[in-house]
Amino acid sequence: MWFSGIATLQRAREFNFKHLGPKGRAVWDRAPTAPYGFGPLKIDPHMFAYAASRSSIVGKKLGLRGQIAGLGLASAALSYLKKPPSGELFLHHNFPLLKDFVGTSLTGTIGAAIAYLEMLDLGYVWQGHWEDCVKSGSVAAHPDFIFAKPSAICLVDAKGTTGSADSTAKQEWHRQIYKNRAVQMKFGGTANEGRVIAAALSATDPGVLVTAYGNWSPKGQQGARTTPHPKAISSVQRANFIDAFFLVGLANLAWKLVGSNNPGPLDQGSTRLLSIRGEQVYVGPIRMTLTIDDEQWVMQPFCRKTIVDEVIRCIGNDEGFPMQSAVREGGLEITHLDNLRATFIDGPDGVGAIFRLVKFAPFL
Repeated sequence: MWFSGIATLQRAREFNFKHLGPKGRAVWDRAPTAPYGFGPLKIDPHMFAYAASRSSIVGKKLGLRGQIAGLGLASAALSYLKKPPSGELFLHHNFPLLKDFVGTSLTGTIGAAIAYLEMLDLGYVWQGHWEDCVKSGSVAAHPDFIFAKPSAICLVDAKGTTGSADSTAKQEWHRQIYKNRAVQMKFGGTANEGRVIAAALSATDPGVLVTAYGNWSPKGQQGARTTPHPKAISSVQRANFIDAFFLVGLANLAWKLVGSNNPGPLDQGSTRLLSIRGEQVYVGPIRMTLTIDDEQWVMQPFCRKTIVDEVIRCIGNDEGFPMQSAVREGGLEITHLDNLRATFIDGPDGVGAIFRLVKFAPFL
């Protein structure tokens, strides 16, 4: 069981899309980039649990319930992951004994949480579920998520697999990413790139990441790729904060973003506005209890007040988003403050979580 310490996932291979062949099949660069990125992806159990809540099935379809379910699955997934002293991540040797439907749920949860962490580590800031970002849904195969940063919008499908990650990544990229490249975002514009992130999971070999990636945006006169339309970024930002505000407890503000005509006052709802670490943050109620290092921790989500204020300003503007600033570009940051007896997870979108031992009072 993986309940403590940093685990690493090697970024083993990235297949880069070249063009479509004469029979409509994807043609890839002759050799994948191996390894890709800047070193392995490093994950802490706190980070994994938070990522599972943000990558669960949420948005206007299910609201908070999906996030709480995601947190429960995160706790179960940690029970079937192990990290030996070498630091790699393995499935527990009892994983193959699980019922099929249970194992599928856990590998899906693991794959989605890892994909969320990977995309943030690659510099993306905002994330929404496909259904909440596009103008109209589709019964055809489609990506799980859409991630955005000021310079790019990326269609993303997450895979947790115990089979061949290479073939899974390439096949699903063509089926779920490329065929949806022209789908319009809710406020207009389209994505300009796509990525499948396959987490190869095994009880005998270290877990690794295999990705398939392609960029279809046209090049300008200087050869640089064109940036996405601002309204396309707006679509992802809106979905990101619907997710975040339901989690933090700013339900009326979340419903206002959904488009409800009578959501109630845009106040703090069930959250508390507190001054922590020298800044004002909205801190939500306890959403999860997690065992780490044989101790019970509670998780409370939070959002920086400056971000909430900016979202409210965007709602009051007929043009809506995009927000004019991101907190930063980069992955989740984890810090432990002994004076507060708490571990903080800070996301680039200004949303995060506070983990505190049960024996200490939560932030009220």
